Amino acid sequence: MGKRTFEANLRITSLKLLKDVESFTELGTKVVKIREMFGFTSEVVIEEVYSLEVLERITGNRLPRWVIGLSAGKRIWVLDKSKWENQKMDLAQLILHEFVHIAINGTVKKKVPVWLNEGLAVYLSGQYEDYQLENSHIRTEMDFYQLAYESQNLYIIAGKVVTALADEYGAEILIQELLNSEEIETNRIFNNENLNRVVKNR
Repeated sequence: MGKRTFEANLRITSLKLLKDVESFTELGTKVVKIREMFGFTSEVVIEEVYSLEVLERITGNRLPRWVIGLSAGKRIWVLDKSKWENQKMDLAQLILHEFVHIAINGTVKKKVPVWLNEGLAVYLSGQYEDYQLENSHIRTEMDFYQLAYESQNLYIIAGKVVTALADEYGAEILIQELLNSEEIETNRIFNNENLNRVVKNR
C-alpha cells in the first residue's frame, strides 16, 4: 500500500487574511507536516473577525483581553491583525497554534491535559522560539497535571516541557504516544516524574 499523501486543505474566507499571511506557501507546508504527524485530513475553515466581542459571541463566554484567536470543531477564528500587530506572534503562528488544537481534538479520543495540548500548539507553531523558556518558570518537582488555563505562565511552562520532550524523543514520537496511549498520565513519556526529569536536565 502506498504512502498516504496530505494537502493543506485550508479554506480561508477573507482575502485580507490571505494577504496578511507573510508566506502562505510556508504556512501550507507546515500544516501538511502537522496533518501527516496526526493523520488528520479534514478541511479547516479560517475566518477573520474584527473585535474580541465577536469572538465572545462565538464562544458564548467572556474572554481575556489577550485572546486573538480560537478554534472549535474544524473552524479557526482570528482577530483582525491590526488589533494585535505589536505582539511577537505572527499570523501564521496563530493559525498553526489553533490548527494544532483542531488536529488534536480531531484525532485523539481521550482528554488531553492542558500542558500537553498547549505545549504541542506552542511547539509545532514555532512559538516556543518567541517565549522565554527559562528554568525560572518551572518549579522543582512540579505537578504538570495541575496546570489550568488560569495558571500563571501556562504557555511558557507548557512550551518549555514539550520542547524538552521533543528534543529528547522527537515530535513524531510524542504524537504517536499521544495517539496510542490508553492513559496519558501514566504513559512512559508523559508521566509527571519523567516530565520533571526531562525539564531538570535541560
